[in-house]
Amino acid sequence: MNQYEFMLNGINYLISNESKRTRNGFKHESTIYKKISKKSLSFITADDSPNQYEFVELEKAKVFYINRTWERFQFESVMKKLITNHFKYLLSVDEFTYKAIYNQLGIESL
Repeated sequence: MNQYEFMLNGINYLISNESKRTRNGFKHESTIYKKISKKSLSFITADDSPNQYEFVELEKAKVFYINRTWERFQFESVMKKLITNHFKYLLSVDEFTYKAIYNQLGIESL
């Protein structure tokens, strides 16, 4: 498993990636999380916990492979799919925003 963090409009995001075997090959799964303060969660009471932040799952993506992958680096395709699926409904996200996210993650733009 590996993880990448990036920031967009002052909000911290985390992408977690996993590779799993399937019957006919393998798959890459990617999940995006939003980092929020525990104090902003009404159902969590303030305590003396050293971890003051919580990651909330926003969306998942999967890409299946039968044999090989030709990605520049591992999880590139599934992370692009996840980012596109999650942010496509936000009106403020345009081509330049995608490029900024990809640059923070070290992914080449489409």
